[in-house]
Amino acid sequence: MFGRRRGPFNAYGSLAVIGSSGAANLIHIVFNNGAHESVGGLPTVAGRVNLCRTAESLGYTSAYRVHSCEELSHILEIVKGQKELVFIEILTAIGSRPDLGRPFLSPKENRLNFMKYLAEE
Repeated sequence: MFGRRRGPFNAYGSLAVIGSSGAANLIHIVFNNGAHESVGGLPTVAGRVNLCRTAESLGYTSAYRVHSCEELSHILEIVKGQKELVFIEILTAIGSRPDLGRPFLSPKENRLNFMKYLAEE
């Protein structure tokens, strides 16, 4: 486990690095179901830690926790166009579709596709 750097340990390290970066044009979104669902639903500490307070203490300008699609839409309207470092935690339930497949694109391919999509906007 220590060599792979997955789960909340990696997430907290990322928060610190991003928070201290001084980025002024980033919305960081975390989907939090409080578990490692892909490996059997084992609980993580993310279900007991206030990630919004953590993000703010690490340098994020603002942080929001949302529980529903309506709340998320409202928060996205608030932060859209802001030039600051924003953290959004979306609380989700454990559970996924039984036919949900594993990712088949590499992280690099996902990044390139996302950048291409943004360029088309």
